[in-house]
Amino acid sequence: MITHCCPSSIQDIFSGGLYRRDALTNFFDEIRKRCRFKYWLFGHYHKNMVVENRFAMLYEQIIRLKK
Repeated sequence: MITHCCPSSIQDIFSGGLYRRDALTNFFDEIRKRCRFKYWLFGHYHKNMVVENRFAMLYEQIIRLKK
């Protein structure tokens, strides 16, 4: 999964409530529940960080995607 921002539940973990939930991040929570995915890549927050082993926040990091 590759998106600009992440699910609200993940955003809450790394931000401690700094970022407000919105319709899109709440929608991504629904996607998280309904879809199977190996990794979720996102970059909106301008940091490099891995959250819960499957959610990768990318900013200055480049990763190679495989099939």
